[in-house]
Amino acid sequence: MKTIIISDINGKSESIIPYGLTLAKMLESEVDVIHAIDSRLHQGEYSSLSDSQSITPGKTFSHEEIMQREKDKVQIQLDKLLSSEASRLNYPIKINTLVEKDSIINSISSKIKEEPSSIFVISIEPDGYIF
Repeated sequence: MKTIIISDINGKSESIIPYGLTLAKMLESEVDVIHAIDSRLHQGEYSSLSDSQSITPGKTFSHEEIMQREKDKVQIQLDKLLSSEASRLNYPIKINTLVEKDSIINSISSKIKEEPSSIFVISIEPDGYIF
């Protein structure tokens, strides 16, 4: 059995990740933290070529570069949060992080197929970013 936490670090409310880690400690289970990046939310950004609001010139990013930058940014945030929360638990827990470019529904569906007996920990407050 695994505890699968759906990351909500970009949300406006307090993250569910500390609660999920505590639950996994009590259940003595392995943890997967999933952060799905929906490509529909990251289509493009302002640049000196696309608007008159930019002051400094810069190059425009391709869609793949935008998605990679978002994945790197989220991975850094997750690593920082997980390292601090895991050290507070004072328990050797195995945490796997997965930052993927997919919809949250596809991510959950694939995890259910892999581990049917998993427990999912999801924030109760939808923030418009995850759902």
